[in-house]
Amino acid sequence: MYHIDLALHERFTGLQLSNQLSDLLNDLRQILESQQLWQQQPPSQEALASEMPFCYDTMAFPEWVQWLFIPKLQALAAQPDNWPPTCAVAPMAEEYFKGLPEVTQQDHQGWVDMIAKLREIDALITKRG
Repeated sequence: MYHIDLALHERFTGLQLSNQLSDLLNDLRQILESQQLWQQQPPSQEALASEMPFCYDTMAFPEWVQWLFIPKLQALAAQPDNWPPTCAVAPMAEEYFKGLPEVTQQDHQGWVDMIAKLREIDALITKRG
């Protein structure tokens, strides 16, 4: 009896984690859209095929988030047992935004929101791993 209850608990917990990740990814998309960083046209196949971390040599960080990070995590969301053991994307976002020239307060707040959301995603995945 206990074994069945444990299995149900694990399945329920996995569903909760999947829902949390999906919600966080939707929030991240909304932040990108509100900052007018969400693009309609995907990068070239060459840009997407970059072997450099975060494709930093072929695209801007928000592009990587939109075209690679979000889709990969959406695919994994329903499979918490297959999540990577850790996730640390927020520090890259901090470095990326640090290197940009001065911007409006609204842009700055959008970046702060994006970094905060990435920290939540990092924490959720790392906690699970």
